[in-house]
Amino acid sequence: AEHEKTHFKRYNYVCCFQVFEHVENIREFIESCFELLLPDGELVLTVPSYDSYISRVVNGVLNVPPHHLTWWSKKALISLADNCGISLMGLYDVSLMPSEYIRYSFYTALKYISDLTGSEKKVVDVSLGYKIRCIVALPVAAFIYVCLIFGAIRPAGHTVIARFTKAIH
Repeated sequence: AEHEKTHFKRYNYVCCFQVFEHVENIREFIESCFELLLPDGELVLTVPSYDSYISRVVNGVLNVPPHHLTWWSKKALISLADNCGISLMGLYDVSLMPSEYIRYSFYTALKYISDLTGSEKKVVDVSLGYKIRCIVALPVAAFIYVCLIFGAIRPAGHTVIARFTKAIH
């Protein structure tokens, strides 16, 4: 808030990389960002995408409060623009990085196994059933990993980029 007072309408871009999911009052935060922007400036942000494999991570303590306060899907980002009176200029998936291949493969395989067995989705699961599903998922994950290595599948990574401008009325 102090920076906003001394740098009013000063920037072409305000960038927030992996910040929004930690912010408690999004509307207030967005208003502060736009106070810093020139009239044709852009707010550019990246968030972990709920539409990606990261939403399938079980026992991922960094994806729940108090670390991540919110989840952001593309639909949520579109709604954010509508609800805050700003214009969404674009949404872009960041490519899955090779460093994510193993994690993506495992959680995608685990989701398939869980869907096949009719298991309910849980954020935290320490049950014997979960442990068995993890073991069963390993050969499926290996197959998915090979497909990734050879480029047979090219899923999006866990991050989405959004560009916003002030809505023109």
